[in-house]
Amino acid sequence: YFLNNSCLSFCPTGYYTNASIRECEPCATGCKSCFAAGADSCTSCHTVGNVSYYLTGVSSCDQNCTDGYYPNATSHLCLKCVSACATCSSPTLCQSCQSVNGVAYYL
Repeated sequence: YFLNNSCLSFCPTGYYTNASIRECEPCATGCKSCFAAGADSCTSCHTVGNVSYYLTGVSSCDQNCTDGYYPNATSHLCLKCVSACATCSSPTLCQSCQSVNGVAYYL
């Protein structure tokens, strides 16, 4: 694969393989590594400066986790809250609750 006037057998971290044109192309901003173009193709995130968390399920990087997930500062992953929490700040510390299978949960 072509990158910086060189031919490589695989693309380095920060690039993905574009097999159709046989080139290494850069990952989207915020992605440390990726499998394709676009911000929803990250496999890991940069964590220099502003902390960025990897959003599992959507393969993207962001400074905040989506509802139902909390930021893990050690792994830089958004990890899932327990099922009764709509939002949480740790695995078991709910900030708001949701209904599951018709059963309402309360703080």
